[in-house]
Amino acid sequence: MEAIQPMTPPRPHVDHADILAYIVTETLRAALPAAPHSVAREAARILPGLRAAVGGERHYLRETPPTLGAEDVRRAAIVRDALSMRPMGQICREHGISRRTIYRLIKKYANQPPPENQGG
Repeated sequence: MEAIQPMTPPRPHVDHADILAYIVTETLRAALPAAPHSVAREAARILPGLRAAVGGERHYLRETPPTLGAEDVRRAAIVRDALSMRPMGQICREHGISRRTIYRLIKKYANQPPPENQGG
């Protein structure tokens, strides 16, 4: 089986307002190089079901990622402290929370990646 080539840079005449249609069309164009005439037909067949599955007619990419609030950073620090095997009593005193809250935060946030930005 032949490896699919990466998508080519965007063509100037393509309307990027509907990013989902663009991604599907370009993916099919790369996957079906021997049948370029069937790309539009296949994209039209696939897009309605895909839109229904992801819940909307039009999709866009954010220009900038959302920033984290102070509370998100605080929760991440509590989970980091708890996973560092420090005594729970010390963590409770430092952050002014109960053991139950620490265990609840660990359960909820321990498997998430650490926050990348310290926005506020």
